[in-house]
Amino acid sequence: MKVIVWIVRTFVKIFFRIELHDMDRIPSEGRVIICPNHKSNWDSVFLYFFSPRHIHFLAKKELFNNKLLAKILYSQDVIPVDREKPSLATIKKCIEVLENDEVLGIFPQGTRLEELRESDVKSGVALIAFKANSNVLPVKIVSTYRIFSKVDIYFGEELEPKLDESLSQKENYDAWSREIIRHIKELG
Repeated sequence: MKVIVWIVRTFVKIFFRIELHDMDRIPSEGRVIICPNHKSNWDSVFLYFFSPRHIHFLAKKELFNNKLLAKILYSQDVIPVDREKPSLATIKKCIEVLENDEVLGIFPQGTRLEELRESDVKSGVALIAFKANSNVLPVKIVSTYRIFSKVDIYFGEELEPKLDESLSQKENYDAWSREIIRHIKELG
């Protein structure tokens, strides 16, 4: 597996021009959820290879149907998730990662989308942030994703989950998830 990871890393470094903006905003220790926009399968690869900390990404469970790919993903601590109905086990695994003061990577839209809209956000990231008492770091990736293209990765300020006592739990999760999207959109 290390050879495959090395090959992909080398490919990325040769064929993409990565520029990181405010990467020092990634805390050097402690729990945090990295929340980037998601337009391409390359997004998690770019963040994985250029982050100063190891990121446990969530990925759709269908990727784990291929035995070789599943082996690679598990070796890199990727967590499978059913996007339609996330299991309690998946949520517990995410919380466990954060309780171990590690970094969790979640795409708040839950899938690749060309445009970042508040209406497309899923509330899972907020649920996990509240349950694990974890801050969220919004990230915006800007690129055409073509070979030799520039990839700008902008890191925002950490956001602390806040409850609005006048809202229900679900309303709080939805509102805070939309807030994360607003912060991602403002970057860059």
